[in-house]
Amino acid sequence: MVNNMHELEEIISKIEEQTKLTRDEIIQKIKEKRRELSNLISEQGAAYIIAKDFGIDLIKKRDYEIKISNLISGMKNIQTVGRITRIDSVKEFKTEKASGKLCSVYIGDDTGIIRIVLWNDEIDKLNGIEKGDVVRVSGYIRDNFGNPEIRISKNGAIEKIEDRNIPSVDDIENKFATKTHERVYNPSSIGELEQGANAKLRACIVQIFSTNPFFFTCPDCGVRVKDKCNVHNKREPNLVLSGVIDDGTGSIRVVLFRNSAEKLIGMSTDEAWKQLELSRNINDITKKIQLGKDFIFNGYVKRNTLFDRIEFIVNEIENVDNRKEIEKLIVE
Repeated sequence: MVNNMHELEEIISKIEEQTKLTRDEIIQKIKEKRRELSNLISEQGAAYIIAKDFGIDLIKKRDYEIKISNLISGMKNIQTVGRITRIDSVKEFKTEKASGKLCSVYIGDDTGIIRIVLWNDEIDKLNGIEKGDVVRVSGYIRDNFGNPEIRISKNGAIEKIEDRNIPSVDDIENKFATKTHERVYNPSSIGELEQGANAKLRACIVQIFSTNPFFFTCPDCGVRVKDKCNVHNKREPNLVLSGVIDDGTGSIRVVLFRNSAEKLIGMSTDEAWKQLELSRNINDITKKIQLGKDFIFNGYVKRNTLFDRIEFIVNEIENVDNRKEIEKLIVE
């Protein structure tokens, strides 16, 4: 924590030196950036993004490596270090529009695990790299149905470096339940949740926040944009909802991405965006959400460092099957 605070102060000082902003203004921008990204990123990560927005190249001064748990969709020019836990076989594909190759690589550190997606010639960057190696990765982060993924592109890199004090492959897999690289959700209650846990909760939605549920990225390069991508002249909407759920043992703030958000509102992301463009009223999108109705929420617990509280990031949402619940009670 001390080291992170030290790096945060260095980034703030760098922004202050190269812009006309005061320290207080920079801190305010950091808070705004974290709110904009649903508080899913640390203060250090938000400061890093702001520096990049001003064209300040922090890497020239020092390698600012971001922990895997702080990597979120839309981040550009990131560097992270992790141990390779798995390299999938190369898959070839062919469609009416294109053909090519794809390879998935997974790396982990003491905070989490993340997938790296390599396309075509990017796969050559794996030459001489194998499972268990420690690598430094640079690239950008793209959202895949609520899960961040690293994309390399032409300017990125994945390179083997000297071993560091990073947990072993077994330790990473045991800690994050990733031996099959699929999350295992353990039945739990809100009152007993702890940071880092993968949990299955039966709870009801008691509040949905009325903030704008959309942000935009380029469908080709994954960069977060306001208008269209400067390179590809495209953009696509991404849906994220946040609110509060309660199960009688406690309440917790939740964040729902793409599929889970779509299921909750009963429409696709594109349909919801068209509805918002038409009516300019967010309530027209969220009005179908039944407050007080029970759902099954599968996800993981993350700490919001700004407000010093845990939050639940939803990966999947299911309707409650009352018949199964009754059968379970009879068995018990």
